[in-house]
Amino acid sequence: MTQYTIDSYNEIPYESAPIPEAHPDRLYSIARIFGIAASPPKTAKVLEVGCSSGGNLIPLASQFPEARFLGIDIADKPIQEANARAQQFGLSNVEFRQLDIHESHQIQEKFDYLIAHGVYSWLPKKTQKSLLALLKSHLTENGIGFISYNTFPGWHEKLRIRKILLNATNREAAPRAQIRQAREVLQRFEDFSREQEASSDPKTGAVLCSLHDAPDWYLHHEYLSESNDPKYFSDFLREVSESELYYLTDADLSTTSDLFLEQRGYSPSLTQNLRYTERYEEAYDLYTGRQLRRSLLVKKKGALQKRSAAKCMTESFLSTPLQKERIENGSTKFTMGTRGSVLVENTATARIIEHLGNQWPNNVSFTELPHDEPEETLAQELLELFLQGALFIDSRSITHRASAPVEYPRTSPLTKQEAAFGNLLSGARGEKLALNAIERVLTALFSGEHTEEELFQQIQQVQVTFSDGNSSEEVKEIHFRDLKQNTFHSVFLDFQTRLHNAGLLYDGKGTE
Repeated sequence: MTQYTIDSYNEIPYESAPIPEAHPDRLYSIARIFGIAASPPKTAKVLEVGCSSGGNLIPLASQFPEARFLGIDIADKPIQEANARAQQFGLSNVEFRQLDIHESHQIQEKFDYLIAHGVYSWLPKKTQKSLLALLKSHLTENGIGFISYNTFPGWHEKLRIRKILLNATNREAAPRAQIRQAREVLQRFEDFSREQEASSDPKTGAVLCSLHDAPDWYLHHEYLSESNDPKYFSDFLREVSESELYYLTDADLSTTSDLFLEQRGYSPSLTQNLRYTERYEEAYDLYTGRQLRRSLLVKKKGALQKRSAAKCMTESFLSTPLQKERIENGSTKFTMGTRGSVLVENTATARIIEHLGNQWPNNVSFTELPHDEPEETLAQELLELFLQGALFIDSRSITHRASAPVEYPRTSPLTKQEAAFGNLLSGARGEKLALNAIERVLTALFSGEHTEEELFQQIQQVQVTFSDGNSSEEVKEIHFRDLKQNTFHSVFLDFQTRLHNAGLLYDGKGTE
């Protein structure tokens, strides 16, 4: 890494946020479904490369107090911030070190889970090899590596915009100055299109539109950084193979060939053929214009195993946000809010889903589910929902979360500290919850001791300094003395619902 890159991450840190796709519960469940005897998250060792200021590891360390977490990053300022946050939160099971990937030999221990999100594509090719070598040397035998990277074909158009912005900015200027120059260029394109009533290629227009309100960290590290090396899936697989690692599946299970083909009755020998996996999944990328992959890597081969999947289900805690809507043509339709719906044909399974939905965001042990079907049959039915992203498999019990609204809302100490630090909260399952100014204040005020009316009186006296996270230069002084009570009532109820869905709402009259 050059000094410029290190300085840029100090000046404009990459977003430090939870990574739900890399949550140990999810990685553990996927590994077991594929026949890998991964370590239970409760006592696992987890390494994150490119950890920034700890937004992913700190909540995990709080959720799994018996586990051990280590984060490394090349930039010293985010690391200092991360260690300060961990100390403030009273967490002794997480540590952060300033360390370059090439210095990973200084890390003596091996890890059950290794996470590298937003790292691989932004490394020079030599360092990409070093990252894969780090996985090979520092994963336990049944360890799981999580690597996200930009992919083609989705990044073809984005690279064109990146080239425009790189040519239009002064490469000798400081990162913040480059961002200002890039935004001026983007604004000129927008003005030109409007004045000339001209429209660019739809794909180009979509990229430009997405960058209009993009936060500084995203604009700089994706479009102005020294390196950004998107890949076709087949090229990534070749690099993985050269490092003597194996591709297991994608964290987005709906796109992986093993599960797609197995569900449709294809031969297991076909689903375990690496060459077919490469062809099918790259074809999927080409068809959908995929921009990002989240690949899971292992040190020994794994493949979908129905018995492993059933056993994983029966030994876990299950939860779902699905809510029953209606019965149509003998099937029960469940909805996930704005995330779509699913149809469940089996009546007994529908009763289970309805039961789980009524408990959300709390989970229920499989052994406590009210059913009279054979366990393996029910497990297979529930597996289908997990593959669709409609069911969560947890290794630990999640209880005592309140259903919104409650009269005396309360948030946990960790949630309050996250809100005091920034605009992001981490949900019970690694969800990322973005906050506006009034929600940050309410998070602090939700002590479980005050009613809506009392909170309304309190918030009118508050004045805060707030940045929306898009630009560290746009910091505003905000007060709420003119806030109308009916407006506050809507915010009060809506925010409780958001906290509830993320598993972060407690009843002040209850227990945690």
